[in-house]
Amino acid sequence: MKRCIGFLYNLLVCVAGGSLLMMIIWLLLQIFVFASFAIPSDSMEPALIAGDNILVNKWVMGGRLFDIWEAAGEVR
Repeated sequence: MKRCIGFLYNLLVCVAGGSLLMMIIWLLLQIFVFASFAIPSDSMEPALIAGDNILVNKWVMGGRLFDIWEAAGEVR
């Protein structure tokens, strides 16, 4: 009986650890490699229709630095 409980515990730890690792990898891929979007309106027709789902490759444009003051609308 103890062997069975030990086996189930080890199995649970392996599955939980593997799932956590896969979630971390998925999150890093979403942040640095690609992003998924749903097109909300028909403003990009005829190329993209409202409701289309697209994947965006983040490596094409490369890394960019943003000016936080420009986003806030303040002038320096």
